[in-house]
Amino acid sequence: MKNRINEIEELMGKILKEKSAPMLKKLLDKSVIFRNFSPRNSILITMQCPEATTVMGKKAWERYGMKPRNDGIVITGIKREIRGDEEKKAQWLKRNPFRQINDGFLPERLKSLQNGNKPTKEELELASSTISDFEKIYDDWVKSKPKEVRFANLYIPVKVYDISQCEIVNEEKFKNLPRPKMDIKFPDKLPIQEILEEKGFSIDGSTPVSIGKAVGKVVLIDGQADEQEKTFQLAQAWASTKVKEPHEAVMAATMLMLHTGLSEAVPDSVLEIIFLKVKTPKELSTAISKAGKAFREMAEELETAIEKEVRTEKLKEIDEIDLELY
Repeated sequence: MKNRINEIEELMGKILKEKSAPMLKKLLDKSVIFRNFSPRNSILITMQCPEATTVMGKKAWERYGMKPRNDGIVITGIKREIRGDEEKKAQWLKRNPFRQINDGFLPERLKSLQNGNKPTKEELELASSTISDFEKIYDDWVKSKPKEVRFANLYIPVKVYDISQCEIVNEEKFKNLPRPKMDIKFPDKLPIQEILEEKGFSIDGSTPVSIGKAVGKVVLIDGQADEQEKTFQLAQAWASTKVKEPHEAVMAATMLMLHTGLSEAVPDSVLEIIFLKVKTPKELSTAISKAGKAFREMAEELETAIEKEVRTEKLKEIDEIDLELY
């Protein structure tokens, strides 16, 4: 595991030293392949198993009648540890809203959440179905943490397996393996402008001096740019509503373009802002993590919009057939 982490850090160091946009693009391309994993773990998976398609942990595979073999993929797991004044820590944990939850979670996981481990988005939504406004209550509880108490993240090696590293031992359970809900085919023109306009943003293409960012409810792009450049500028502006730093917005937009097969829309020159802001492998890793969170949100919203367009087109075709019949 240590060798894999060192390999990534050495690669990041080389990218920063050479200020190589093509190398950075290749790294970011690896970071977006597995959206259910962190960007760093997605990179680790693709480095160890380039042909991987469906990756899960051992227990998850066993639920679907699959038996993983020993040649798994090692990724970085994170375990949160709470340190500091023991008395104040105990008092604070007593107020943890997860201690009001009695069911809906596996016992071990619920105990872990009650002891301060960070919940997933899905776990917060599940808790909200039991306690109204749970997400806000939980957020307020986290913010109330005494200054004498602190979080520490422990990085531990975890094994996961690609479907190619498993064998079927239960045919019936295997039939329940989740299949992709839809094979997304990204159009040449992504509906990013439509998504932004639905969110209440207006598009201003008259100020090319400040392009690819949102100011208030106005998105600034270069109206004279070609379609691919406009697409990237719109994506960058969209990302700027989700992250604080401009270089993180550029990175998130680049991830989206790579994910949708529009890598040519990302000029190497625009990545220079990343090399100006990021100087160490650790800073690059942090930026990728922050940009990755924004990218995942954008990708989900984009796919929802495309699915909606596809359904609308199909309904339109049915209506046209009905009209022809009459």
